[in-house]
Amino acid sequence: MSRKGENIYKRKDGRWEGRFVKGRNGTKTRFGYVYGNNYSEVHGKLVKAKAGWEAEVLRKQREACFLGTISKKWLGDVAASSKESTVSKYGDYLDWYILPQFGETDISRIDNVDIAAFCRQLLKSGGKQEQGLSSKTVVEVLRVLKSLQQYAAELGYHAGYQNDCASVKCKKKQIRVFNQREYGQLLHYINVHPSRFSEGVLLCLYTGLRIGELCALSCDDFDLEGKRLQIERTLQRIRLHKEEAGEESKAPRTRI
Repeated sequence: MSRKGENIYKRKDGRWEGRFVKGRNGTKTRFGYVYGNNYSEVHGKLVKAKAGWEAEVLRKQREACFLGTISKKWLGDVAASSKESTVSKYGDYLDWYILPQFGETDISRIDNVDIAAFCRQLLKSGGKQEQGLSSKTVVEVLRVLKSLQQYAAELGYHAGYQNDCASVKCKKKQIRVFNQREYGQLLHYINVHPSRFSEGVLLCLYTGLRIGELCALSCDDFDLEGKRLQIERTLQRIRLHKEEAGEESKAPRTRI
């Protein structure tokens, strides 16, 4: 049975277990554990473990932890469990928006006000043409920043902003479709101006193919006698970043 104020318990296997709080990731509490043959042994190990962890936290808090450094480690870990296209997308958000603004800033010095102002700036004048980014893109950029905050906490670093640092309302775009007149005009143009491009548009109109699926088609996918088309691949253009391409500029490449 545990003693009041301590997380030390006797397990069913006869051993004793002690645990202490190492931090919180949102609503989830992270614990450190020690084990021993009796209460006194675990109590001593627990005191040392807690002291060691607190000293490590203080050491990391005194160190400057730049967001650029954290982001590089985070992206490497994400790459181990995510699709290549997802990693490329996150890399673009970092390179184009987040790192130019916060890359050389200690993450502990970035607060909620900074993040909220950054989101407003992206909505108003973000992008290469400074025309402002869509709310959907800004939401994705903010999601990366929140992931970096959680990742820094897991490494024992303190971020100056919280997970609920800002919110962006995502506006739904109304999807416009061709009316009958426009549909007829497009078909007429395709018939008058036949080409590989127009034939691809025609195939998409009648089958509902996505562009990636269209680009990945081969002759073997067409069964002219059976009047069937088999779709089993898609093609993506994935941007290679500096570390992958071995050069300063990013080079896109295709993947099926």
